[in-house]
Amino acid sequence: MSAYTQLSGVTQVYFVGVGPGDFELLTIRGRELIEEADLLIHYGSATSPEIIGLAKKDVMSSYGKSLDEITETIAAYVKEGKTVVRVHSGDPALFGGMLEQTRALAELGIDVEVVPGVSSMFAAAALLKTQLTLPGVTQTVIITRPEEPLEELSKENATMVIFLGIEKIREIMERVRYPPDTDVAIVYHASWKDQKTIRGTVSDIAEKVEATGIKHGAIIIIGEAVNPRTIMRLGRGEPPL
Repeated sequence: MSAYTQLSGVTQVYFVGVGPGDFELLTIRGRELIEEADLLIHYGSATSPEIIGLAKKDVMSSYGKSLDEITETIAAYVKEGKTVVRVHSGDPALFGGMLEQTRALAELGIDVEVVPGVSSMFAAAALLKTQLTLPGVTQTVIITRPEEPLEELSKENATMVIFLGIEKIREIMERVRYPPDTDVAIVYHASWKDQKTIRGTVSDIAEKVEATGIKHGAIIIIGEAVNPRTIMRLGRGEPPL
């Protein structure tokens, strides 16, 4: 038996989605686990200070630390019978690097429980007061990053949500194949106190974003789902244009 194997099937390690940033969007389950944790691991400024402040015992930032360093720290706590909570912004299932960590822990005989959270793209849609899928417009959402083949993906009549790409906004708008007048919404720090929305089109959004100086922490949403005129018509029960 591994020296770290958890006894009696009791989970000691939790990967918790803590939502987009607003303290009140943290799930009840997530809050309880953070408050009870012997060690809370967070990712620096990507995690709300209010959420980090819930921890009553040890706290560690994983920023700048290697996978091996984090795994060794978690394993040391588990060996002592302690509970570890590692938080992820949004939901762990989206761009969180969760699997490499759970795989490394599994090799030590350490199992984990995953607790979902509210993704920032849903917080962004809520701020925009829209749906990412709209009857008669599109029922498809593409969730992606700039490293993917945006040229091909954007040929579909779909809402496209791009994570971790705001610093490449001009390049992205040059690559996508949406018509130039397609609406684009940028939501910075969705649900945070300093949240901000920038609206434009494929042809002019890059200039607007660059003027704000925003380089991180923003979601890019492209498509008819963020067109104010379409949202208003559907809200009144009228067909889309």
